[in-house]
Amino acid sequence: MKYEECNFEHDFIQPLANIPEPPSHLWYRGKIPKRPKGQKVVSIVGARRCTPYGENIAYKLAYDLARMGIIIVSGLAYGIDSCAHRGCL
Repeated sequence: MKYEECNFEHDFIQPLANIPEPPSHLWYRGKIPKRPKGQKVVSIVGARRCTPYGENIAYKLAYDLARMGIIIVSGLAYGIDSCAHRGCL
């Protein structure tokens, strides 16, 4: 599977165009699903080498948000990202 570059025409990335210093490039792998209008999405990313406190907060935050039906996305890295994935699952 190859990586594709996102552009600001994608619905999910459009809000990034309005921040003071938007990223110059974002890449993804796989298929980006269409989400229902109004569906909330939260990205949880952070340090790979994190404290137990940070791990706990990321897990609990993702857990609570997922229970409310909010989609959690992250960069799939070790540390905070993986704690968020475990929490939402």
